[in-house]
Amino acid sequence: MFTPIQIPKTSLTAQTRFIRSAVALGQADNNGVPDEVLIERYCELAESRVGIIMAGHAYVTEQGKAHLRQVGMHDDAVIPAHRAILTAVKEKHPDVLIFSQLAHAGLPSLAKYTKGVPLTMESDKAELEKVPAAMAAAALRAVECGYDGVQIHSGHGYLLASSLSPYMNKRTDEFKCGPELLKRVVTAVSEALPAGFPLAIKMNVTDGVDNS
Repeated sequence: MFTPIQIPKTSLTAQTRFIRSAVALGQADNNGVPDEVLIERYCELAESRVGIIMAGHAYVTEQGKAHLRQVGMHDDAVIPAHRAILTAVKEKHPDVLIFSQLAHAGLPSLAKYTKGVPLTMESDKAELEKVPAAMAAAALRAVECGYDGVQIHSGHGYLLASSLSPYMNKRTDEFKCGPELLKRVVTAVSEALPAGFPLAIKMNVTDGVDNS
């Protein structure tokens, strides 16, 4: 576990095989700009010899914001702060890899940021069709910030997880319960990222309900 491992199909090597799962630290202003306190948090993790840090979920659109003080990757305005944090951490711990986790909350999003109309699997098809491009744009911002990889959040009942759930997705069109929306997101993000740039996915193993 404490030996290096190369990430397949990339030129990157993690210093150990430990991965710190993404945790929502609530370290951002109300515009999604991350706080400098994350420098200390990530340095502490790097000192513990974790190989990859999955940064706390970053929303890709205002409509997909899950909670107050959530970090954003929805707008170019957040790039300088992300870049400054990553630069500071890498100066102290150049071997640690840091991934940006990209998320759209879907139904659990903050109503005050969606004017009471969250994007769900009951929304108009045209609205769902915008999600892959939003994810791809956010992934490109993550690259510009200096992250080593990105992870697509498809868990916790968020939008992409709900698309896979028969309990939350009752559609009968092409976005019916199944992998279609997630497949489109992965395709869009993959095509946008530079060759060899790591892409990971976080997924549920259950829906969190009985017999799922």
